[in-house]
Amino acid sequence: MNIPNHILHLIKKELEDKLSSEERVILNHWYEGLDVSKEALLDTRKEDNLNILKAKIKPQPHPKMDFRWIGWAAVFLVIFLGVVEVYNFKNKDLPIEETLVEERFEEFINPRGVRRKLTLADGSIIHLNGDSKVKINKQFSTNRKVFLEGEAFFEVAKDPDYPFVVVTDGLETSVLGTAFTVSAYKGKAQTVAVKEGKVKVKEASDQASKDDNFLIANEQLTYKPESGIGSKVKINPDLKFAWVNGKIIFNQTPINEVFLTLSNWYGLESVELSDKNMKCLVTGSYTRMTLEDIMESIKYATGIAYEINGKHLKVKKGNC
Repeated sequence: MNIPNHILHLIKKELEDKLSSEERVILNHWYEGLDVSKEALLDTRKEDNLNILKAKIKPQPHPKMDFRWIGWAAVFLVIFLGVVEVYNFKNKDLPIEETLVEERFEEFINPRGVRRKLTLADGSIIHLNGDSKVKINKQFSTNRKVFLEGEAFFEVAKDPDYPFVVVTDGLETSVLGTAFTVSAYKGKAQTVAVKEGKVKVKEASDQASKDDNFLIANEQLTYKPESGIGSKVKINPDLKFAWVNGKIIFNQTPINEVFLTLSNWYGLESVELSDKNMKCLVTGSYTRMTLEDIMESIKYATGIAYEINGKHLKVKKGNC
């Protein structure tokens, strides 16, 4: 009788009284399928049956370990370490590339005839005049830097840790806390005027501060790219800062400059002068008045004639 090897193992364990309940179920099921009884199969003494079973059970071959993969792994490891060492040697003196984080800004643009009041995160206030643009750093709480084209009046909240800096074309104005105006229209001389407190003005390319670049209340500096920063002059604050409060004030102002101011204030698209060499001077204060009312006042004072057609103004010399 050919007995499967795993059954021989179970019979051996049965003769040794080491059979588990699960193994006994398997073995009994095998006995039930025999043509002879279990007793007939095991009719000799246990010792004899045990010796017979030991002889019949084939020894299980031990798996043979293949050492070849260990050798290949060692070869690859040596090659890998060599490549890494060569790479490190070649690159150990190379400079580390630095990634610069680009500053991001929020931009506000006023066309002609529009004025706007901006309140910043630190409580500072910007009054942005017409035909002007300002860019504000989005990380303003730790970088109080703004970029200006045109004109703006600044009411700066005090913060000794972070100076407030206004950057225009070629000029930087920095403060800790004060009120001042910066005018930087393209094609015109830039001006910085202080209403209260103290500011420092320097050319953007100048790393050293100079004493005469500091301004206090009611002082103004003028800057031109070709000549640099000019001398300090005294100003009339009521005249200089009038626009912040919605006023237009002229004080012996050449009439050509008057029309430039009105063009910006009322958003005119064109001002046509019959004579560009008009010599009249204008003095007057106008608070939230219409363009027609102001032109009537100027007409009465200078004798000019004018015509308003939508956003276009035509001026005839008259007696001016």
